[in-house]
Amino acid sequence: MTGYRLRELNPKVSAPTPRGATLIEALLAFAVTAAGLLALVRAHLQFDYAADVARQRGEAVRLAESDLEALRSFDLVGSPGSATDFDTITSTVTGDVEIAHANTSFRLQRQVTPAADGRHRVVSLQVEWSDRQNQAQRVTLRDLITRAAPALSGALALQAPPGTYAAVGGRHKSIPQRAADLGDGRSVFKPVESGTIAWVFDNQSGEITSSCTVPADRPSGRLAAADLAGTCTSVRGQLLAGTVRFNLRGATHRLADGRWVLKPVHPGGLAWILDDGPPARIISLCSVPPGTPAGALSAADLSACTRLDHPVAPFDAAGAAPPLTATDSEAPRWPALALHVRLDLDSSGHPAPATCLADSPASARAGAGAWQVDYACLIPVNADGRWSGRTTIEPLPYADAGIASWPIAAGADAYRVCRYAPSDATDLPDDAHPADYGRHAGTCSDGRAGCSGVTGNLSHQNFLVIAGTQACPTDHAADPAVGDFVNSNTVAHQP
Repeated sequence: MTGYRLRELNPKVSAPTPRGATLIEALLAFAVTAAGLLALVRAHLQFDYAADVARQRGEAVRLAESDLEALRSFDLVGSPGSATDFDTITSTVTGDVEIAHANTSFRLQRQVTPAADGRHRVVSLQVEWSDRQNQAQRVTLRDLITRAAPALSGALALQAPPGTYAAVGGRHKSIPQRAADLGDGRSVFKPVESGTIAWVFDNQSGEITSSCTVPADRPSGRLAAADLAGTCTSVRGQLLAGTVRFNLRGATHRLADGRWVLKPVHPGGLAWILDDGPPARIISLCSVPPGTPAGALSAADLSACTRLDHPVAPFDAAGAAPPLTATDSEAPRWPALALHVRLDLDSSGHPAPATCLADSPASARAGAGAWQVDYACLIPVNADGRWSGRTTIEPLPYADAGIASWPIAAGADAYRVCRYAPSDATDLPDDAHPADYGRHAGTCSDGRAGCSGVTGNLSHQNFLVIAGTQACPTDHAADPAVGDFVNSNTVAHQP
């Protein structure tokens, strides 16, 4: 009885009800997945389409730029019948241009509109094509092509003609470009930017009107009228200015280890060490025995070397064997020697001698990277405003190379001075850099012919210092038709 009751009191345990996804739920999940996949496929197709159009657009731009460059490559002006003349730039249509991997063909249409004055033409290039969805696409480029002889583009590399400076802000053309306009009809110019002397020019006449003392740390471009107050002395002067360049090829000597040595001063205790690269460079400055000529130096003679890194050009590993040519005088980049420029006047009536200043390097270390020395001379005006005389280069010693200065002479361990001039004729015009100024018969103040003497300022009176074993390099008149835009002829000046 008791056991029966116990069995009656036990609750019944029901079996779990089976559960799972219904058909509708499965269909909904499939639909969501399919929609996502379709969206991904559609996005992929759009990206692929956009990439295809971008590739076609790039080809269209390249096609238009190629045609535009072909138009710019004309090499003649005013030559009817030539296929490469400027006048052949005309409107045209080019159809069905096939380009590999572009998946389409292009149609190029060129519209050329000549200017009324005939000096230029406006070019519009339109490239059309159909993409893979048959949608019309278009790229347009526009440009202006000037009717200028291509040979004249080389004029950008030309130096200004002798005796001229570009006029800036209405100032006289002979006032140096780096002179600062003071805004009161005057300009101020420091011949040596690290120095304390400044010259003031009249903007209309170009004449130097005063000489002033200014702070050494303030270059010409930062000077103002207030900096000159109370520091100036009135003068009436004319300007003579130029540059001394250097090409010391032939003064170098090869060491046994393949390096080159250049002793700027003999006797002197310093030498530059060069590596012929390419490109050739000054790599160090070393102490050497003062009494040993450069040609007798060896690697064992080099001591206390300090590192430098300055390019040298043009450089010839053959040393002094090949003579200097016009290329050597065009734009040489060799170390600058310490020097002073002297102007000896033989005209009379000047209230004072000429004063010349030069930004010469003070040390061999500074000279290694200087490449050129700019100079300027102030010539006090005499009664008739004309002067004559001769300039000479005077060697100076480096402060770090002993008391010796470099010699001007023919032969080894010496240097020659050449001047840039079209010839060595004695009757050269004064702005063409003659050996002696004021010998050319010019126009008198009253209009008569036959008066000699320099009037006004002279600039670009340039020199070239070369090895004493070399001759001054020569050149011929510039000929732009064959790509020669510079006459870099030089003639012997000292000795």
